[in-house]
Amino acid sequence: MLNPVRLIGAMCVAEVLGMLGFSTFPALLPRLMSEWNLSNTDAGWINAIFFAGYLTAVILLVSLTDRVDPRRIYLLCMAFSGLASLGFSLLAQGFWTALLLRTLAGIGLAGTYMPGLKALTDHIEGAAQSRAVSFYTASFGVGTSLSFYLSGKIAAWQGWRMAFGIAALGPPLAIGLAWLVLPAQQLVTASSARVLWRDFYKVFRNRWAMGYTLAYACHNFELFGFRSWIVAFLTFSLQFQAGDAPPLSPPTLAAIVMLLSLPSSVIGNEMAVRFGRRRVVVIVMLTSALLAGT
Repeated sequence: MLNPVRLIGAMCVAEVLGMLGFSTFPALLPRLMSEWNLSNTDAGWINAIFFAGYLTAVILLVSLTDRVDPRRIYLLCMAFSGLASLGFSLLAQGFWTALLLRTLAGIGLAGTYMPGLKALTDHIEGAAQSRAVSFYTASFGVGTSLSFYLSGKIAAWQGWRMAFGIAALGPPLAIGLAWLVLPAQQLVTASSARVLWRDFYKVFRNRWAMGYTLAYACHNFELFGFRSWIVAFLTFSLQFQAGDAPPLSPPTLAAIVMLLSLPSSVIGNEMAVRFGRRRVVVIVMLTSALLAGT
């Protein structure tokens, strides 16, 4: 029988390793905007296309985890993520190449993040499953934070191409770890699989599911905009600071801010278990809106 603690820990580490290239472009955005003469609109497109690649691929890839072993999808797309970072390191020359390679990186994330969670929770039951979800999703913040930090440090040391090259080493390590801890599952035969688009229709008719989906979309609208532009904003704000240079670089400061999502995710899950998920979500979202308004 699988050890839940070992499985959760290994998959969380694999997720962090696989996300080393997640924040590399936002972390180096001011430098790349200057080197490539990118406008704010150009930079916005490159940031946005990553999530567009994720969005278009995740619908299909996550749905396939009910019919195809999620381990297989996870391992294949993790390799895809590594190749996207490596390609950026070797081939990126400006707006159009960056646009293409970040699209591929987004598709890689689509096949690793949620399929990895499905592969994890398929082998865990009971209360441990809820905690597995909270720790795994919290590890997303750890991966984001580490990506910001390493990208800034490596780029300052050896340039931005090396930063992307080092990020490309994370996915192969994640593949090896997931290969060791995740057992293969029996595939669903084609004859027993239902029509894919009919399943989507049922989801759209589920009022509660769509409510949570739209709420999460609103949350991500602010979240990913924040992650995409935080280093550029901090770099811009330095122009108005008198005195010596700050002790922390913008990518390092961004990494610290992103790391706060780890305790927030875990605490939020425990509060949802105790006080009810809907109540906690409503209170947290309203609080976020009030803080943004001030």
